[in-house]
Amino acid sequence: MEILQENLKIKDDEIDGPQMLTWEQIVEMSKGGVDFGSHTVNYPNLTKISLAEVEEEVIISKKSIEDMLGKNICDFAYPFGLGQFYNDEIKKIITMCGFKYACTVVPGIVSCKNNPYGLNRIGMGLNNTLPFAIHKIYKKRIQ
Repeated sequence: MEILQENLKIKDDEIDGPQMLTWEQIVEMSKGGVDFGSHTVNYPNLTKISLAEVEEEVIISKKSIEDMLGKNICDFAYPFGLGQFYNDEIKKIITMCGFKYACTVVPGIVSCKNNPYGLNRIGMGLNNTLPFAIHKIYKKRIQ
């Protein structure tokens, strides 16, 4: 990407992409009732690093967010989110670190029958409206 940007003579400030939230925005949203979860520090493929490294990634991420928000967080999302990127040993680490559940990117509705450390979800994508999101959820529910 850097080579392409250099060849096209595009400056960093000319690139328009989704902006990350600032800590200030995250804290404000959290105070307003929005929950934030953990995702790891460096977004690694958890199955390609040692279990000690998995634990370190998860613990540091969780503690950093908790310190910034001043409250306990209980939800985790697996980097990449597909089954080949986590396993039962990784689920045990997530459990041991105090998370109550973990999300995947596998599409589907969650029910009481789901393993709380392998929850499905319905992806919304960028720039989706609330009516579109409700439609997607309803559509999945009746399938």
